[in-house]
Order: sequence, then structure tokens, then C-alpha cells
Amino acid sequence: EPTVERRWIKKQKRSGVAVPIDADDVTATTVDVKSPIVMGVADAARQYHDDQWLVGFYSPCYIGEEGASTVNFKTANVIAADYGETPGVYTGLTLLKLIQLRFLARRRFARAKKGDSLHMAVTAYEIKDLFKIDKFLSGDYRNTKALEDGEITNFMGITFVPAEIDDANQYPEAAALAVNGSGHRRLPCWLPSGMFYNTWTEFEGHSDTRADMNHDLQIAGYSNGRAARTNEDKCFIVECNGT
Repeated sequence: EPTVERRWIKKQKRSGVAVPIDADDVTATTVDVKSPIVMGVADAARQYHDDQWLVGFYSPCYIGEEGASTVNFKTANVIAADYGETPGVYTGLTLLKLIQLRFLARRRFARAKKGDSLHMAVTAYEIKDLFKIDKFLSGDYRNTKALEDGEITNFMGITFVPAEIDDANQYPEAAALAVNGSGHRRLPCWLPSGMFYNTWTEFEGHSDTRADMNHDLQIAGYSNGRAARTNEDKCFIVECNGT
């Protein structure tokens, strides 16, 4: 029977980046420095939303009438770094882990809607592991050639999303959550219908002259958003070790 569980996303303060453009730098160059800085601020906003999405994926979810209770990530949906190996022998991304992920997704939520397919974020290390899996490379098990252009493609119904989730420069808030206490990467795996992203401010940009900074021009951008799991049975973590 259908059940209803109210979930909450606690509103946070917006985050921003503000880059001053020195007036002397502007007059000393033949290249307009504003354009790359504007693009950089816009890229920072996109990166911010990716970071906040990961924070929401890993973090406890708020539930209840007033959002006072929490739900932690489902431990049964975590595939350990030594899965399929002798306990304590940790591996990267293996075929056995992918098979177990498919099993859990089917077992936890067999009636996923068409198009609501599994997604997995992978770093360069896991991409390297994929290229070590014969069935991933073989044309006998897929419709496309994995090595045709050196880019990873879907495999076993899983859409791989390249993301260096453990890089604190790219994901300043989520990077610490993407690694467990043993240093194993915690790859997020999800069905899109199992996650929700709320945006209070997609992007707010400003270009202002700062009188308190020798009337330099400042390019600033602000964003505010956060994700939350909406169905614990549609979210998984695959732990990986190795370099």
C-alpha cells in the first residue's frame, strides 16, 4: 500500500563568489579580462550546485511534521570496497560490484519507470577500472565500442557520470563525505526519481564598481540550493579503493 513520508530540505544561506578586476590590469592588457572572469563566476555557480547535490545525497534526510527527525543512508544499500573479495582485500570498481548494484536496484525497487535508469558518479580511477573489465570493452556485450573514442558509455543499464567527487577544489563541501574513514571513495549511485534538488537561487549575478576598492569593478555571483534523497531504496553507494 502507498505510504506518505514528508521530507524536508533545510534552507541555508546563499553562497557567493566575488572577483575584483583591478583597473590597472584592465588598462594594461589588450585582452578584455572581464569575459573570462564572468565565465569563471558562472562556472563556479554550476559547480556549487553539483557540490550541494552531493551533500544532499550523502547527508541525513529530515522527516516528520516539522522536519525534526532524520533518516540516515540505508546501510544495506552500501557495497563495501572488499565486496566479492577476501575480507580486508579492497578493490576498485569491479564487475562483481556492478552486478551487485544491479541486483540491489532490482531487489529494492523492481518497478522503476522506463527511463528512470541507474546513474553512477565515477572518478578517473573508476574509469580506469572499467577499462580493465573485459565485458565492458567487448562488443559482444554492448551495442557501442567502449574504446572507440576513449570515453565511457552506458553499461549494464548504468549511466556513468564522470565527477572527481573526492577533489576538495571541485567539491569543497562534498569531498569529505565522498570518502569513508578508511580512505575508500564512496561512489554515489541513484535513480533520478530517488533524488530531489531544491533551488532557492539558481544564479544571481552582479557587476559593480567598488568605491572602497579604488573604484575597481567587481564581478559577483550568488547561488543557493540543496538536494535530498526522497526514496532510500533508490540510492546506493559503491565503495572503491585503489589508485
